[in-house]
Amino acid sequence: MNAWAAMNATYVTQFGDLPAWYVENSNTAMLAAAAWQCNCPALCEPNVDKQKFTGRPGRPKSFVGRLDMELYVEDSWLWIEAKKDHFLYTYRADGRSDRRKRLVNLIDRSRRFAKESKKAAEADGWSVVAAAFFSASVAANSIERGKDRSLRDGFGKEDAVNRAIYSENAAMIEKLESYRLEVSSLQYAVFRNTNTRLQEWAGVEYPAAFGIITSRL
Repeated sequence: MNAWAAMNATYVTQFGDLPAWYVENSNTAMLAAAAWQCNCPALCEPNVDKQKFTGRPGRPKSFVGRLDMELYVEDSWLWIEAKKDHFLYTYRADGRSDRRKRLVNLIDRSRRFAKESKKAAEADGWSVVAAAFFSASVAANSIERGKDRSLRDGFGKEDAVNRAIYSENAAMIEKLESYRLEVSSLQYAVFRNTNTRLQEWAGVEYPAAFGIITSRL
C-alpha cells in the first residue's frame, strides 16, 4: 500500500495529476506495479471462473469473467476484486454527510463482487480479497459559503481547507475502525493531502485524500 501511495505521489510531482482519482483499472494497474516493486508478482485482468449470485433459489450461475488482479504474496496467491468511488466531503456545522454511507456501500459492493470468484479460488487453495479504492475532495463552496463560519472567521482560506480535510479524514477513519467490528479482516490505508499550498481541482474542489480498503472473504 505504501509503495502504491508513493507511486501516486511521484506521478503528481512529475505530471501534476493523481492516478488514484481515476477508475479502478488505473488503481489496480498502479497497485500491480507497486507489488512488482516489492517483489510480489501481480497480473491484472486474468480470466477466472465466477458465479453470479442473484438472490433467487437454485445454484448460482457459473461463467468465465475477468478478475481485477491476482497477487502472489507470502507464498500464497490472492485474487483481488476492486471497486472505486469518489467522495465529496461536505463540511457542515451539523456534521451531516453522505460520505459515511457511501463508504460502507463501497466496501459492501467490493465484497459482493469478490464473492463471485470465491468458489474457484478456494478450489485451488487461494484466497479472495475485496479491494475498495477511494478518493475524496472538499467542495470549495463548503469552505467559502458554509454554515460553520468559525472555520473561516479568524483563519485564512488555506488554513480552513486544511482543517476541513483533517476533520473529515479523522471522521472517515473512525468509521472504518467501527466497521472492523463487522468485518474483522478489514485493513485500510488513508493518505491525506498535506500540501499547504492547495489548489482547486477543476475550480470547484480541493483534493483531500485517497486510499484503499481491503478485506478477505
